[in-house]
Amino acid sequence: MRVTKMFFVLMLTSVIPLIAAELVWVGTPGYEDDGVEPEISFGGGRFTFKIAYVDENGILPQEIWVVVDTNRDNFLADNEKFFMDVVQKSGKYYVYEKTIELSYKPGSRNDLTYFFGARFPSRIITTSLRNGPIIKPRVSFTLSSTYWDVGRNLAPGTVVTMSPNDRILITNSGDAVETFALEIEKEDMWPDGWKHSPNANGAGENVYVLSALFTNEYEKYIWDKDFNSNGNDDVVTIKPKRAMGKYFGIGSSNPAEYLKPNDKVGLWFQLKLPTMSFGKYALEAHNIVVKLTCLPVE
Repeated sequence: MRVTKMFFVLMLTSVIPLIAAELVWVGTPGYEDDGVEPEISFGGGRFTFKIAYVDENGILPQEIWVVVDTNRDNFLADNEKFFMDVVQKSGKYYVYEKTIELSYKPGSRNDLTYFFGARFPSRIITTSLRNGPIIKPRVSFTLSSTYWDVGRNLAPGTVVTMSPNDRILITNSGDAVETFALEIEKEDMWPDGWKHSPNANGAGENVYVLSALFTNEYEKYIWDKDFNSNGNDDVVTIKPKRAMGKYFGIGSSNPAEYLKPNDKVGLWFQLKLPTMSFGKYALEAHNIVVKLTCLPVE
């Protein structure tokens, strides 16, 4: 009888269920449904991008990155790719983070776009394209002076116009074209003191009229007649009034309506004193506080 040897080879392989790796929003405050904070900035600054990576198999990607349209050309290029670092780990959940410095660019689209990506040996996964962050122009200005001393021992009803030495020079120190508005923030430092009139000819008992004009930076002198030549257009009241055309302008011209970055404009005031000052504080100095606001021109 012939005996044949038989061999059995048993091959065992381990099969790991394939569960897709995911890039998901971190879910913490500010990152519930997007991947950047702050979402809006004035003038730019530091923006922190975050994304979470989840894989039940615990397989980490080779790298994770964020691509941001930093040059605002609507094209996401390789040189706009920023590799991210792990900042948090919890089981098979990883948080990646990258902080990028971005600034406002005049004349450019400042509503950026971005997306996240992860690389594996045999594939790449990405998120959808997202809008943000939005970088708005920084609005700011500087003043050559914040105080005007009208004088003392003035007769009732006196009209005082700023001298060239008192003129206030405003410089647009922001990123955008700006316009300005004026209002009286505090009519008088004393309770039951002086009040303002919205009428150019409204000065009366304990009632004054404050007017203002904006001129170009080279204007060295203005006349009393330049104020309110169109009626009450240059009178400053407790309601904000924007410098626009005839309002706070000589004739229909107003250089403060569209002031470009780094440009300057002159601000002049005129005060018509009350025709009579009475009451407990009649002989005291009276302070009027004026608020100047700048607004970006869209």
